[in-house]
Amino acid sequence: MRWAALLLFLGAAALARPQEAAMQAFWGVELSAAGPAYFGIQGRYEREAGPWRLHLEGRLRLGAPARGEGDAWLELAPAGPLRLRAGFAPWFAAPPAEGRGWGGRAELAFGGPWRLAAAAAAPATFGGGVGYETGPWSALLWVRSDGPALYVHGGRGGWSVNGWYRAGYASLRPLRAGLRFAAQAGPWSGFGGWRSDAGVFLGGSWQGPLRLGLEGRWNPGRAAAAGVRAEYPLAPGLTLAGRFDYAFRPFRAGSLGLELRVDAYAAPASQGE
Repeated sequence: MRWAALLLFLGAAALARPQEAAMQAFWGVELSAAGPAYFGIQGRYEREAGPWRLHLEGRLRLGAPARGEGDAWLELAPAGPLRLRAGFAPWFAAPPAEGRGWGGRAELAFGGPWRLAAAAAAPATFGGGVGYETGPWSALLWVRSDGPALYVHGGRGGWSVNGWYRAGYASLRPLRAGLRFAAQAGPWSGFGGWRSDAGVFLGGSWQGPLRLGLEGRWNPGRAAAAGVRAEYPLAPGLTLAGRFDYAFRPFRAGSLGLELRVDAYAAPASQGE
C-alpha cells in the first residue's frame, strides 16, 4: 500500500532528522456506513541539501475502509532556469483543478514573465505548456495528450481566485472546468465557486479558540449536501475535532464523527503554532 510505505518512510525520516519533521496521531469514531472506529497518522517532512529538496506530507487512516492522501516528491533546482520534480503529486495544476498521481515535471523560467513546462503522469498522460505571470495573476496553457487545458490563478493579500478549463481534441466541451474564489479577513475566511464535477459550493470558517467551518454543495438535479467542522484544543498538543455531514440529494443520509489528535512530534520551528 503506497500510503503505508509513504508514512513509514516519513516516520523513519523524522527519527533521522527530527528538526525537519512534524507528526500527529489520531483516533476517531463515526456514525455512518464507512465504519465505526479508525486510527491513523499524519505528518510532514522537508529536507533541503544544496540543489535537492525532499517533501513528504500525508495522512493515512486505518479502519474500514483504509484511506490515504498526500504528496511525496523530490526536486532538483540547480543554479539556472531549470527545475525538475518527480514523485507523487499534482503535475499539471493544483487540486481541485487536477488530482494527484505518479509522474514528473520540468520547468524553465528565464527571469521574465514567461516560462515553459513539460509534465507526465501515470498511466499515460503527458504534455507541454507555456505560462505567463504579471502582478498577482498567472496563467498556464497546456497542450496535453488528452486535450488542451488552461489554468489561471490570481491572489494578493487576503484574496485569491483559481480557474481551470480542460477539454478534449474531438470537442471543446469541458471535461473538467471550474472557478474558485477565496478571501480572508482576520479570523474569518470564506470561499465559493463552481466545479463541473460537483456543481456550486460555498463555505466559510472562523479561527478562534474554537475553530468552526461550514460548507455546502449543490449540483442542480443531481446532489445537494452540507457539512459542519469544529476543532477545539483540549491541551497543548491535544485537539478534539468533530464533524457532521448531511446529504439531501440524491438520497437523504447523514454522518457524525469525532476525532482525537495527539501531536507525536512537532519540529522546533512549528511548536506553538
